[in-house]
Amino acid sequence: MLQYISMAREKNAALITKLPAARRLIALLLGVLFAIVLAEAALRISGGVLQFTQERRNRISLSRGGYRIMCLGESTTDAGAYAWPAQLERLLGERYPTVSFSVINKAIAGTDTSQIINNLKRNLDEIRPNLVITMMGINDGFIRYYEGISNAESLLFRHSRLYKLYKWITLLQKMPPPRNEVKPDPQSVHTEPRSPYYDFAICSDNCTPTPESEGLLRTRIKRNPDDVYALYILGRYWTHATDHPDLAEKGERLLLRAAQLDPKNSFVLNALGMRLSDKHSKRAIRMLEKAVELNPSKENWYRLGSVYKSYNMPDKAESALLKALDFNVSDDCRDDALFALSWFYIKTRRFTAAEKLLREARKFHPENERISGALASLYRESGRPFLARQYDAGLTVTRAMFTEITRANFKKLKQILESRGIRLAVMQYPMCALAPLRGILGNSGDVIFIDNERNFRSAVDSKGYVFYFHDMFAGNFGHCTPEGHKLIAHNAADALSGYFTRLPPK
Repeated sequence: MLQYISMAREKNAALITKLPAARRLIALLLGVLFAIVLAEAALRISGGVLQFTQERRNRISLSRGGYRIMCLGESTTDAGAYAWPAQLERLLGERYPTVSFSVINKAIAGTDTSQIINNLKRNLDEIRPNLVITMMGINDGFIRYYEGISNAESLLFRHSRLYKLYKWITLLQKMPPPRNEVKPDPQSVHTEPRSPYYDFAICSDNCTPTPESEGLLRTRIKRNPDDVYALYILGRYWTHATDHPDLAEKGERLLLRAAQLDPKNSFVLNALGMRLSDKHSKRAIRMLEKAVELNPSKENWYRLGSVYKSYNMPDKAESALLKALDFNVSDDCRDDALFALSWFYIKTRRFTAAEKLLREARKFHPENERISGALASLYRESGRPFLARQYDAGLTVTRAMFTEITRANFKKLKQILESRGIRLAVMQYPMCALAPLRGILGNSGDVIFIDNERNFRSAVDSKGYVFYFHDMFAGNFGHCTPEGHKLIAHNAADALSGYFTRLPPK
């Protein structure tokens, strides 16, 4: 890319010397424009190569042919082999043996409706679905484009790869110098408010690695193998690549080297501890305990408490999670710790402790609908349906008030699909009412609505909340267990039954 820009610059300089002043200016501007277009094209081509690799599994699914259903959403849909789209494909195959189905899961954990709409046309061109099913909107209350980049820049940032590169280079220049240039202060770790990982944007708009940002970090590490900061950022990112074990192992090695170079860096130890906990290594606890000792931040206590809980160390888990709580602030870490501890109490049937904790949190933050939802879940699980219905009623009202962005994106989704002659099925989250979605999209009959409220409430009343959910991240619902995903798949198949009876046989 740089070679092309240099060639363009040389040609432009040769022309400039032979032209009058006005024409020289025009030639200069055209040369700059040509260089920008060329650079943008080069970055988009490199990004396309990476996208090709990531979508390999979807291509395998598409190769089966038949009736194509594309599923859109976030982490409630992106759940691997037992996710409801995979179960829906099996279920439809059993119910309609004369029809061939291919259900493609294009959900991305952590996404929001704006990102889903931004990716929609590309996904439609790639998948060419007959039907689109979406369950989306819960993350819109937490929209965050890119750390360190203002919302005013979001449109340009989303659409220009060259501008992204400029912003990443700017961020890279703000990174601290390598270890051998400035000796780090061991005490500085205690006072740093958050991990520097968040100060460097390494993901693209669909949370996939960007070649340009990774390339910058690789170059920096190659230039100085003792660069703790770059080792940490790239290592932590790579360890999150759970679909690519080899890359995750490389990330672990980078973190191990960073820990050897700077054994008192709590951020490195935290990242390494979380990686080792994914591998169920006993060393994970030692790493996270050391991170807390060096930097007793809420985030470090929360991570340690979560790992204690997963390692079946209930007393230590409770103590650590309590230290992560601070009702005087409102942030993601506080909420994560609150709901993790509430969930822990509910799973162990310590309902009084859970109620006390949630009611205390609600006094400080009465507007937090997730706390109200958690109370509804608690009262339902503890056999107090009357109290649960009170909080459910309040949630129905507040969650019906979608953000302006959410309402607009649902309408855009419908318009785009209608223009292509593709049927839309809209799915509501478990335990939530369909009425708000009907209010946005109407009841004309051209949209299929999938209800996950009635059956889920009945199922939870019968077998309990913990049978169908892993957590309570959204308050009155959470990420589903395989049984929860199975119930969603059945609800979807039932709602689509009248539609599929008209399909031609395979």
